[in-house]
Amino acid sequence: MNWLIPFHHHNGPNGREGDEILDYLDARYVGPCEAAWRLSQFEMHARKPAICRLQVHLEDQQMVVFREGGEADVLQNANFRKTTLTEYFTANTNAPDRAAKGEELELGCRQLLYQDFPSRMTWDHRNHRWKIRRGRF
Repeated sequence: MNWLIPFHHHNGPNGREGDEILDYLDARYVGPCEAAWRLSQFEMHARKPAICRLQVHLEDQQMVVFREGGEADVLQNANFRKTTLTEYFTANTNAPDRAAKGEELELGCRQLLYQDFPSRMTWDHRNHRWKIRRGRF
């Protein structure tokens, strides 16, 4: 025995198809695990730590962005020479000198790879330097 199931296609007010996003949300299946997670009001997804773009470049060949007419300011400002990569090298270069002077290092930067640096540090765009991440990490 064959069953015929009628399918009604609803068009929008001006004869075009309806809202695809609304159709998806109306027909979406929420399983028991996701339902329990949502009822408990847990976060569904998160990015920790926040994404940080790390520059990779050859020495003195970093990309510099400036407004038209501001070329002289860029050339005179030493902060524009500092990038995430150059300051990573600076932190690793200065660490043994600081340790030799008896200073306590806040972070064992010599044990972190470049791609792992943002998990413990944040990039200060204003001062062009790495700062220790506060709070949890």
